[in-house]
Amino acid sequence: MIVSRLAEFSEPLAERGFVAKMQHSCRYRGNIADQASTVIGSCKSATMQVVRGFEFHRFRRSLWMCRHNPLLQKAVPANLAVDMATHLIKSLTVGFLRRWKAGLTRAFGVAGAIWLVTEIVTRVSSSANDWLTANGDVYLGGVLLAGAMWFVAYSYEQRKVKFRVPTTNSYITIKFGNLFEERSDWLIGVNEFFDGRLGQVIAKTSVHGQFITNVFHGDETRFREAVTAALAGVPCTSTARMNLPADSYEIGTTAVVANGSQKAFLVAMSRTDLVTHKAGSTVPMLFEAMKGALESVKNYGNGEPLALPLIGNGLSSVNLEPQHLLRLITLALVDFGRKVSLPKQVTIVAPEGCFEQLDIREIKRDWMKR
Repeated sequence: MIVSRLAEFSEPLAERGFVAKMQHSCRYRGNIADQASTVIGSCKSATMQVVRGFEFHRFRRSLWMCRHNPLLQKAVPANLAVDMATHLIKSLTVGFLRRWKAGLTRAFGVAGAIWLVTEIVTRVSSSANDWLTANGDVYLGGVLLAGAMWFVAYSYEQRKVKFRVPTTNSYITIKFGNLFEERSDWLIGVNEFFDGRLGQVIAKTSVHGQFITNVFHGDETRFREAVTAALAGVPCTSTARMNLPADSYEIGTTAVVANGSQKAFLVAMSRTDLVTHKAGSTVPMLFEAMKGALESVKNYGNGEPLALPLIGNGLSSVNLEPQHLLRLITLALVDFGRKVSLPKQVTIVAPEGCFEQLDIREIKRDWMKR
């Protein structure tokens, strides 16, 4: 399917006389003129070859080093090579499908630029003209390779981007991975009751549930004690909830919980149904929660790096596409950073499952323009 799309993209160029113009410009190039008509077809095959082999060469070399270096064998986990290969293939596939038209346009642009420079140089240098006539195959292959490499470099889907918050000294990084591997303070969304019971109330797979599991080993009592101490003196509203925490806190209320040398900022960002225990949130509630959490980060974070997940994408869903949700979270961070302040480094860690749905390069491009 991809090859057929490339063919469809290439045919209009041939119809507009692209090949004929290249042949005309090569009238003094001997055997190059005979090969000019094959450039479009060669570009397709060369591009596919590079997509399959260009980045894999570096991967194979890294894998060879891991196999033959005892120190690396001890330091690198056994499944790291598999993860690297999986991420590489996914980045190439997603990026190619997402940007193949723009990438192919830029590849032809590179080839055209090389051709223009060649025309100028060979007009003023007879030795350059003689070399080109004698080495036409090498030259044509180099042009195709340069275009294909540019295509791959442009199309490759990045797994991490970083940009500066306009008018500030703070930077926002967006990456795919696991929030709990970040060596920084964490900002995590919870419901208005700050529940800690895993199961029907808090899913073990949610970020909230993973936090309780990783930090408190799934112990609801220890979690409850830490949250109660952190929320001492904070206004709340009593409800008729049975057998569970009944004190409801306003959206944006943040509990600062110790996490070793770091802190965890647990912010109320959703409302819970008292019967079904289903939590839900909205865009205004998300902005209110982000404002309250970032205010606590400013007051108690001491400027330490901060990491947060794609808040609102889990079970307490804001009911937005991941790309739109990421835009909103980034906007909330930038707005607060401009008006008040942010830590020097803020990292948004998106789940691996959203890789095909998120275009983090677009987010960076939008804010780099400002």
